[in-house]
Amino acid sequence: MRDDDRREIAEWRGHAGQIDGARQAHPVGLRRLAAIVYRDPEHGCERLGLYVTLTIGADSSAWAQRVREERRGVPRAVVAEDLHIDSGRLAAIDVAVAGTLYLIALVPGR
Repeated sequence: MRDDDRREIAEWRGHAGQIDGARQAHPVGLRRLAAIVYRDPEHGCERLGLYVTLTIGADSSAWAQRVREERRGVPRAVVAEDLHIDSGRLAAIDVAVAGTLYLIALVPGR
């Protein structure tokens, strides 16, 4: 890993507490991430994973802790399955909305 990369990762870690989860991304961090991926595309997936972990990791941990406290007697496998089903429903809605616009664009005008 290059020294520049180490500095940028350290800066991401410094910004991680200031970022509001997935709702608001730090534009400077995203630009730097894009520059690193451009410079070293073979390790882009690892960099993206690190960036996401540093930016929304705390929010995800807080959510998991809250859900475990709210559903104390429920096995983790059941909670994971519920999350899986909810994620699938949200993805289906996103695809339906995105696909609708695509289909409207394909309808020939009069």
